[in-house]
This record gives sequence, structure tokens and C-alpha cells, in this order.
Amino acid sequence: MSSATTTGRFATLSEEEKCSLVTDKDSLKTKQATKFAVSTLRQYLVEKGHNENFEDFDGETLDKTLRNFYSEMRNAKGESYKRSSLLAIRSGLARFLASKRQLDIIKDSEFKSSCEMFVSMLKAVSREGKGGIDHKLAISSSDIDRLYSSMAIDPSTPTGLVQKVWFELCMFFCRRGRENQRELTPQMFEVRVDEADGKFLCFIVKNILILLQ
Repeated sequence: MSSATTTGRFATLSEEEKCSLVTDKDSLKTKQATKFAVSTLRQYLVEKGHNENFEDFDGETLDKTLRNFYSEMRNAKGESYKRSSLLAIRSGLARFLASKRQLDIIKDSEFKSSCEMFVSMLKAVSREGKGGIDHKLAISSSDIDRLYSSMAIDPSTPTGLVQKVWFELCMFFCRRGRENQRELTPQMFEVRVDEADGKFLCFIVKNILILLQ
């Protein structure tokens, strides 16, 4: 938006800049998830001998296509997707079609048949034991101690200080990977003191209190 011209109170944006605002609203991971969902459905249609441009289908054809896709899609190993993957793929398709045609394949009544199939598939994969989430093992106390005694997060060096701040943001505030970390600001945090004069950090946005190390 830096190239926008301003006359008086309001700015003047080109159509390209307006489109850029819409395109850039989603995080990189969200864009990647949308791209994967779209490419998966296109590949499915090609393998089935159908037109891959599903965004041009009429409502009835699209509903039927999605119904078949939900029931028949498999991963690269030929196995059923996990529940979380199914949800991610449908969400990606929903974002894509909403941006292209303002369709809501999750809530619009014309997609009732495909939605029913999707719910059935969620229940089916849950029965197969693929309904849960695989959580990674927590970092052991010994590894934490080893990390804090290393130069990797030594706050006396510029690199160590940056890495220490990043590591503790991830560990204490449960950010998923690096998602949205660039949007964090100093104003979202506040150092407070408890009754024993111990300092703790308060995450203002979600009001989560985390004791400082």
C-alpha cells in the first residue's frame, strides 16, 4: 500500500493494490493448504476422466462431484486421510470456491448431499482409528537444561537473544509452529509482579499468564 496516492483524508488505491489486499489476507500456510486441496481435487477429476475445472461446474454437478470426491479421495499411499486432513481439504476447497464464485460448500443448502457424505466420512475414519491428532512428544527436562546451557539461546549474544525469545514464545505461548508470529507486538505482552515479588508475563490478547524462567 506504500504506492497508494493520497488526496486529503482518503487514499487512492489501484485495482492491483486492492486485489493484493484480498490475496494477502491469508497466511502462507493457509494459502498452501488451499493450493493442496485444489490440486488434489483436480488430480482426482483427471484420473476419473472428468473436466478438472470444477470451479466452472453448476451447483448440482459440483455437489455431486464433491460427494464422490469426499468418499473416494485417498492419500499418496492409497489410504484414507485422517480426520484433520479431511477437514483441511474441505476448508481449502471452500476458501477457493468462495473467492471464485462466492459459493459456500459447507453451509449452502444446494450442497446438502456432499455435506452428508463428508460427515459420514469423518465418522468412518474415526472408526478406523484416524480421528485423533498425533501429538509430538514434549521436550524432556534434560534437553531443556542442555539447551539453556548452550550458546544457542545465550542472551549475551545477539543471535542467542533472538533465538531465546523465539524459542520461549513457541514453548510458553503454544504458537503453532511459526504461524502468525510476525503479527505479535510488544503491546500484546505485559510484565507483572505477584504477591511474592515474582515476575510473570501476561499475554494480553488471550489473557494467559506465564511465569518467566
